[in-house]
Amino acid sequence: MLIKKQFAGLLLVIVALLINGCGGGGDNIPVYYVGGNVTGIVGNGLVLKNNAGVELPITDNGSFQFPTALTDGSEYAITIKTLPGNPSQDCIVNNGDGHIAGSNVNNVAVICTADFYTVGGNVTDLNSNGLVLQNNGGDDLNILFSGGFNFSTPLIDTSSYTVTVKIQPNNPIQQTCSVTNGSGTLAGSNVTDVSVECITNTYTIGGTVTGLTGRGLILQNNGGDDIPIPANGPFSFPTPLDDGSRYAVTVGSQPVNPNQYCTVTRGNGLLTGSDISNVSIVCINVYAVGGTVSGLSGSGLVLQNNAGDDLAIDANGNFSFPTLTTDNNTYNVTVSTHPDTPVQLCTVT
Repeated sequence: MLIKKQFAGLLLVIVALLINGCGGGGDNIPVYYVGGNVTGIVGNGLVLKNNAGVELPITDNGSFQFPTALTDGSEYAITIKTLPGNPSQDCIVNNGDGHIAGSNVNNVAVICTADFYTVGGNVTDLNSNGLVLQNNGGDDLNILFSGGFNFSTPLIDTSSYTVTVKIQPNNPIQQTCSVTNGSGTLAGSNVTDVSVECITNTYTIGGTVTGLTGRGLILQNNGGDDIPIPANGPFSFPTPLDDGSRYAVTVGSQPVNPNQYCTVTRGNGLLTGSDISNVSIVCINVYAVGGTVSGLSGSGLVLQNNAGDDLAIDANGNFSFPTLTTDNNTYNVTVSTHPDTPVQLCTVT
């Protein structure tokens, strides 16, 4: 009887063990985790997602693993919920979906690449050769014409940029180009609003006046831009000219009281990148040749000085030839045409 009771108890223990091994308690179902590796991340804010539900923020390169376990045979699908920013990046997922097959998944690969952007803008009023721009002190860019430009080397997002002029245009004329909107930080897009405006350099025309004793001397440049000269010394026309322009300095009005005649030397030329300051104005005294006519009753009398400078005389009185002569010059007054109606003979003494 005792043996039967012991056998029955042993049988109950065996049955209980068999039931527990079949999973009746539910605690021994195997579960697995999904993970992998992230490379190339330099920005902030990357968030991965599994099966459109569980999210996992990623802060650095290296291995990762979702905290929520999956049972064997479960489906997984790793996607990117939020791309990194500051700088902005693009990321892709390789080996990101499948089914759990009796082990952890650790071969999901998340590869991130940084976004790069170009720096450029527009050049206006460029009329010469030689302009060279730089970005951040390098990446030299030769500019041949007005219009759009882009530096050849793109920069990673959030990089700073500074556009400057390395060489000003100088052939065939000198220009000065200035940059606006030239500095900043890339913020997720190309920079297209850098402005480079060029202006042609201007230069003054001037020189020195010597020998002036009279009043009323007026100089001109290119037939205008009148400048009165009250005394000896340096002068400069008030209106500057663009580089490459021609200039021609002349005497607009000769001085009087006393009468003088002023001549110009080195007064013509072409501006080539600098002010002109060597125009020379030399003034000397000049004198009138004249006299008195008497006894004239006819018409048509014409006098000459040195066989020219014709002067018609229509009445008795003082006369003066229009052309003045310098000191120590000879003069010779003659009658070119004698009067008639009535006919008269005039002599010069």
